[in-house]
Amino acid sequence: MKTLAALLSGYILWTALWFAGNAGLRAAGVLPGNATQPLEAPRPLLALLLVALVCSLLGGYVAAAVSRSSSTLTIPVLGFLLFATGCVVQYTVWHLMPEWYHLSFLGLLIPATLLGAVVRSH
Repeated sequence: MKTLAALLSGYILWTALWFAGNAGLRAAGVLPGNATQPLEAPRPLLALLLVALVCSLLGGYVAAAVSRSSSTLTIPVLGFLLFATGCVVQYTVWHLMPEWYHLSFLGLLIPATLLGAVVRSH
């Protein structure tokens, strides 16, 4: 039961922070108001990567805190779930952003989630 709670808490937190981060970037004028508009400028893309990094670190941290077990399975499963979701989402917006952004976004998910859990364990 702790494993499920840890997975859900990490996944839900990641998602909530992602939406909040995007809303904040839109409100600050970093992202365009229209989410279907192509985005090629480095500044907003790097800001999105920073949001994804923070989401992943905190998601891994919280999942590790909730699981409070020595199981090494929970956090990699969370990372995989985030990666699988990310693949689906990035596929749907592939035409809106450069390839380097999508690959960076997906490449950060699992390592940053694992790092968040490592930080929690120390």
